[in-house]
Amino acid sequence: MISLDIWETIRIRCVRDKEPYKRVARELGISKNTLKKYVLSNQPPLPARPAGRMSSMARFEAHVDQLLRETPKITAARVAQVIRQTIDPTFRASERSIRQYVASRRVRLVAKEAFVRLVYLPGDQVQFDFKDVVVRIAGIETALHMFVARL
Repeated sequence: MISLDIWETIRIRCVRDKEPYKRVARELGISKNTLKKYVLSNQPPLPARPAGRMSSMARFEAHVDQLLRETPKITAARVAQVIRQTIDPTFRASERSIRQYVASRRVRLVAKEAFVRLVYLPGDQVQFDFKDVVVRIAGIETALHMFVARL
């Protein structure tokens, strides 16, 4: 999204003054395709959300945080269900807005888990593999059966 000042500059230079798109795009630091989109539109860019608007889930922030701390893998649908059952039976919000809000809270509260694969104490497990390989020994190609074991 560009600012209203840049939109006005695009309209003046490209529509009124007929300057080349490529030059205007380069000087403004925007894509030529973006510039074309705003030249063709007669509507100025509008902000996606009015400033200062809060999420409908913001009033349940403490409850959502508590649920995420207790069960970090809880789904957004389950969070909404718990809110409806225990706090506000009239609560309504779109599934998408609930998912986005829970995801934003989860990032702040739940630490990422590191996944380490195949960690065993020595002697607990053995891995092995067989493979046919062709090697060159003293200039002669020889087929070998390779066995690899890892303790």
